[in-house]
Amino acid sequence: MNILKRFRVGILFAVVLAGIGIYALVDGIRFASVVPEDFARSRQAGALISQDIVTLTGSITKDLATINELDKERKYEEALQLAQSAIERSREVRAKAMDLWKEMETMYRLLPDIKLDTAREAAMQAISSRLALIIRLINYSTYLNNLLTTLQDKFKVGYTITPVAPIIDQINAEVSAINEFNRSAATAMEKFDSIVAGQK
Repeated sequence: MNILKRFRVGILFAVVLAGIGIYALVDGIRFASVVPEDFARSRQAGALISQDIVTLTGSITKDLATINELDKERKYEEALQLAQSAIERSREVRAKAMDLWKEMETMYRLLPDIKLDTAREAAMQAISSRLALIIRLINYSTYLNNLLTTLQDKFKVGYTITPVAPIIDQINAEVSAINEFNRSAATAMEKFDSIVAGQK
């Protein structure tokens, strides 16, 4: 069973998700005089959480590749252990997504403190896209967990009655949505930074 034959966008996910909040690491402190300090702080915290998510999803993708090879070699005990480890990390992804949600909530509450209407509107667009992204990220974690538990069942008894391909299709659909929302959020945040940077 080649579980990676259809699992193609996971790596792209790990790369693209790195863009979430990246500007906070560069410009968050510089804009503190114009943007509420707590807004900038939550933005930076969100960027760091996002990087943790990138690391986790990247390691899971690598594990899936290894599990795939172990499955081909019929090394089911090793594959079972690795699948359990990946399940634990998929749950960490969900927990990190909830942490990111809290930071976005803080930024949303502070929107009225941004005095520039155009900057506030751009920030609202970015936050809305990121909240939508987080919902899809939680879905991704759920489907990934389903995939891994299905593989676990296979490694325990040598077969599974649950089709793997539909689960992978669900994962890929969530990844595509995540990437799209991420692009929207990054574009809106770039606009926000440009507006704020133009103020004297």
